[in-house]
Amino acid sequence: MATTFITGIALRPGRTPYQTAHDSLTYIMNSKKTRGGELVSAFRCAAKSAPLEMIHEQTLFEQQTGRKVIQKYDGKKKSYLLMTVRQSFAPGEVTPEQAHRLGCELAIRFLGDKYQYVVATHIDKAHIHNHVIFNVVGSDLRKFHLTSNTHCRLSDVSDRLCRENSLSV
Repeated sequence: MATTFITGIALRPGRTPYQTAHDSLTYIMNSKKTRGGELVSAFRCAAKSAPLEMIHEQTLFEQQTGRKVIQKYDGKKKSYLLMTVRQSFAPGEVTPEQAHRLGCELAIRFLGDKYQYVVATHIDKAHIHNHVIFNVVGSDLRKFHLTSNTHCRLSDVSDRLCRENSLSV
């Protein structure tokens, strides 16, 4: 059974947006966890330059809209630089290649063709799992917002993929 999780990546104290993006993406693309980078894919950016490309797209968003990507925290809604999704499978249920294919399909179905993202499949634990980090700024100059039903939508997409591939739900 695949479980899913989604949350935002906020600007880290003392770090620039680029450094925060670089740190997060470097972690998920760790060659020891992704079979030398074999289990890493990207959309609308190159995996190796994804931090730079995502921050560049955010800069263009700010210039074109006059709105900031990172807003000051108002006590109600946090402002995120990037979003991160995790999809974990039961031990022994999938191969690394199958998990990666499912992670890429999850990203396509959940995000469409609107956001830049990197999918990385980690095989260093008993449970194979995918990480998807995506830009909060879309190609339509709108920001992704984490709402109360976001996790339900993500879970529904993952469950549908699991059923289609004869995996437990």
